[in-house]
Amino acid sequence: MRWWVSGAVLLALLVGGAGGYAVATRDEPAEPGRTTFAEPAPVAADHPRLPVQLYEPDPDDDPLEPDIPLEQVRLTALNAKGQPSRYSVSVPIPKEWDDSFNGVSRWTFTKEGNDSMSYGMRLDIIAGEEETMDRAISIRQAQLRSADAQGNLGDVEFSAQDDSGFTVTFVEDGYRRVSMELFIPDADGNAFAAIAVYGRERDLSGIEDLVSLVDANITTIQRP
Repeated sequence: MRWWVSGAVLLALLVGGAGGYAVATRDEPAEPGRTTFAEPAPVAADHPRLPVQLYEPDPDDDPLEPDIPLEQVRLTALNAKGQPSRYSVSVPIPKEWDDSFNGVSRWTFTKEGNDSMSYGMRLDIIAGEEETMDRAISIRQAQLRSADAQGNLGDVEFSAQDDSGFTVTFVEDGYRRVSMELFIPDADGNAFAAIAVYGRERDLSGIEDLVSLVDANITTIQRP
């Protein structure tokens, strides 16, 4: 995130804000041997200027389009010993996208050759934590608010929330971003998986379509 502040604004802040205060001035002595000072008086700012926030230009990769080809895959989280756990999902993912796995329960999918600030999809298996859907959504929103407060993200704003997820916009490393976050329940109604499809504002129609297709075709799997 970049902030540009004019020298005039910095000077105004030093003397008391946009309006400012006149500095004290020496008057002629009212009596011999006595010196007095006029009281500081507010003065109006002459065309005050505010800081202007500038964003990095979006990467020029083609936008994420609706109806991209998908393939159904099975993903299984690993347990503390690095072995397959009881928890898996069968989920549609974009064909020919690169994937990375964190070795536990998170997969990230991106299109080969795209800029890292273009678009992508993330999936976390969160089964076993036995969080209700509402609780899982609240935890994720708290994480985003904390990242905003710590300066890792900026301008975090939530919208379009329902009982299965929400849309959030934010600034990351100077780039404006949008993410649709979807939570998938298990048979007991607890949160089993969390999915985010994210990108630029120009990717929004493709993001909405991909989230809808994932929601309609994902299956949770829990072995005994």
